[in-house]
Amino acid sequence: MIAPAVVVTVAPGAWLAPGAAASYARARAAGCPAGITSAGRTRAEQEDLYADLLAGRRTESVAVPGTSRHERGTALDLPARGPREWMTAHGADYGWIGGIVPGELWHFEYQASRDRHLTDAPPTIAAPAMATQEEDDHMLMLARQDGDPRVWVGDGITRRHVKDPVELADIQYKIRTGALKGTPDVQVVSRIAWLGKEI
Repeated sequence: MIAPAVVVTVAPGAWLAPGAAASYARARAAGCPAGITSAGRTRAEQEDLYADLLAGRRTESVAVPGTSRHERGTALDLPARGPREWMTAHGADYGWIGGIVPGELWHFEYQASRDRHLTDAPPTIAAPAMATQEEDDHMLMLARQDGDPRVWVGDGITRRHVKDPVELADIQYKIRTGALKGTPDVQVVSRIAWLGKEI
């Protein structure tokens, strides 16, 4: 599969091909909650995931590099709560089809030929909310998995509290599979003494 020459950012660290991105924006405007576990991937990212599968570092299925719709920017993996439920109920009207990959309830692929809203006017996208007093650019998000000594550090703009156990499991899956790898907002460190305290 050939990656699209032009990609559109649809969420922090997530991109899609232009047609899929437009459809996703229409779905969001129609009520689909925000939240993407994985979207477009480069060939190198797909190769890394496949190598992890072959090495036994992951158990979830991974398409052979060169065959994944993620590489074309026409696939989304969505967290269990909210976005996945909405796409399961309404996504087909926007061309987002689930159930294509057996056992991957989180995986949806965009098919323009099935998009009933393809000719709709583009939605008006609201500007992102500014950071609040409680969460500003100077705050950090810290995450640690059970049994893993590494700490994931991100900026305060993307920080939020996760109370739902299913959503927390989805976020832990994203950390475990490396979906956060390579983003400018997230780094992995073995300890954070440089913040003035050990965790």
